[in-house]
Amino acid sequence: MPSSSSSSSGFQKRSQKSSLDAGCHRRLVDRFGLNISDAGFQLCFDVCKSHQPEEIVRAAAQLDLKKLTDKGSFPALLTSTSSSITHGPQVVTGPLFVQVVGCKNIAQPSISQNSGSQQKRCLYVQLTDGCSRAIALEHRHLPTLSLRNLAPGTKLVLRNVVFERNFLLLEPRYDGAFGDRDRPPDCMELHCYNN
Repeated sequence: MPSSSSSSSGFQKRSQKSSLDAGCHRRLVDRFGLNISDAGFQLCFDVCKSHQPEEIVRAAAQLDLKKLTDKGSFPALLTSTSSSITHGPQVVTGPLFVQVVGCKNIAQPSISQNSGSQQKRCLYVQLTDGCSRAIALEHRHLPTLSLRNLAPGTKLVLRNVVFERNFLLLEPRYDGAFGDRDRPPDCMELHCYNN
């Protein structure tokens, strides 16, 4: 007859339950801006079977952000319901872990959105942090972004993004030519996680 301790350990092996510890949660928020709930962590753990923040973020990139968080990561500045427009540009330092809801080139007519040759481009990107929505505009051309790699469901980690007139302004203030160690501390960073 098996002891009660062996039967409880056998149950744990079958259920593969894991919980989010405070240290791991803090690392996810500080490094990636991913403010994940316990239920969201369990969904990510089921995909990656790891407590490592990098693996959890890779798993989160495959899942719907709305199912992973109950708080979101946007600061109050972005989610304000008042109709007043902020005075002057402000930098949202982040990091912000967000999901693309939709993307279109507002410099082109809708009939030619998917054509390969687009001389004019201004991407209008609808984002969510799982709870709230925000709009990002390609303020200056970013060659790493396109309508193809910003498909709905794509996850982005944003840092040091200018927020002005209720838009996050995406611009290449750092081109990566000198490597990460020479990056100015206030440059915008954008990391893309495609599903």
